[in-house]
Amino acid sequence: MTTLRDSLLPVIQRFRNLSVEFGVRQYQVWLRKTVWSGARVGHGTPTTTDTYLGKPKFRSVSSKDVIIGSVMSEQRFEVGPFTPAHSQPSSTPDTVSVDPEDLNPDQTGVPTEIHFVVKGPGFPTEGALFKRVTDSVERAFRYTVTIEAIGRKA
Repeated sequence: MTTLRDSLLPVIQRFRNLSVEFGVRQYQVWLRKTVWSGARVGHGTPTTTDTYLGKPKFRSVSSKDVIIGSVMSEQRFEVGPFTPAHSQPSSTPDTVSVDPEDLNPDQTGVPTEIHFVVKGPGFPTEGALFKRVTDSVERAFRYTVTIEAIGRKA
C-alpha cells in the first residue's frame, strides 16, 4: 500500500529539480568510499568508489569556538536537503534521491575511509575533501549532512 509520504516524494523531488534547472545550485558533491586492503586505513592498496550526489543545496554553517583564549574558525557546511529514495526517476541527473545508507555507507569488517568531495566556486578544480560531522535522516521529506573541510584536495 502506498502511503501519502511515498506519493509526495516524487513531487518534492520535482520541486528540488527546479533550483538545479535554473542554475542556482553551483556545487557538485560526491561521496568517496576508500577501502584499504591492509590491516588499517592507509595500509595496503586503496580501492576508491565515488557516488555522485548531484548538486544539492550547499551552505556554510561555520561557527567560532574558543579554545584556550584563542578563536578557531571551522569550515563547516550543510549539504542537502536530499529527498529520501523513492520509485520515480529524477528528471535531471544533478538531483538524486538517497537512502540513509547512501549518506553513511557500511564500514564494518574492513578498513574504510568515508569522505565527501565538493567541486564548485572557491574550491580547487579537482574538488576539496570533507569529513562527515553529523547527518539528519529522521525527517520524512529531507535528509541533510553536515561536513567539515579537512584541508586536502580531492
